[in-house]
Order: sequence, then structure tokens, then C-alpha cells
Amino acid sequence: MPVILFVLVSFILSIHQQVRSQSSTCTLTEPDILGPYWLDGAPKKTDDLCDNLPTFDVLILTGRIVDFDSKCKRGIKNVNLDVWQANYNGVYSSGRSSNDWFCRGVLHSDDNGYFKIFTLFPGRKFIAFRI
Repeated sequence: MPVILFVLVSFILSIHQQVRSQSSTCTLTEPDILGPYWLDGAPKKTDDLCDNLPTFDVLILTGRIVDFDSKCKRGIKNVNLDVWQANYNGVYSSGRSSNDWFCRGVLHSDDNGYFKIFTLFPGRKFIAFRI
């Protein structure tokens, strides 16, 4: 357990440092490939990405989608956030049936561009976004 705690604290400190260092600049998000695990047609969700979340190992992701032309001061409302991730074991859902969309969904930013996602702490894979 101490190793997991150390990794989590290191991760949080790393993100805090990145946010602090980027707070004075406004840059566009770099384009990237979707990768092999993105699927079209993910269900709309509110803020719980994975169905039946456990009461432990829940990760809360928050962020804001901003308008570059406003020097990143104005949030953009109702932006689609297509999010997908693997479960604890590194397995992605296939989307072949209506019950097989675990840890996938399309969420939306609020009126000020903010979003909040409750999800599983990823196992062997990362959490991917398409905005």
C-alpha cells in the first residue's frame, strides 16, 4: 500500500506542477490519434464514466474546456467529451451490445466549460479523451 500511495502522491504533485507552470500561458491542445480502442456511438453519461463504481479506488477528474481566442479565460459550454478507459485488468469494452460499454461515455462541459468525471483508478492502461 505505501508504494501505491507514493505513486499517487507523485502523480498529484506532478499534475499540480504542470498546472502551475501552465497557468500563465494559453496553448492549444496538440492533435493526437484516437488509438485502437476508441469506438463510435458511446452512450451519453452525466458524470459516472464506469457503471457500478466501487466505493474504493474512485478517481475524480475535473477540468475546463476554454476558448483560445479569449486567451483561455472563457469556458465553452456543452462540449462533447468522449472518454474511454480500460478496467482494472487492462481490458476495454467492445461496444458489441448495449451492456458492453463499461468505462466509456460521452459527457458534456457545463455552462462555464467545466467538467467532472467519476471513474475507476486505471489499472495497466490510461484514460483517453476525444474533445
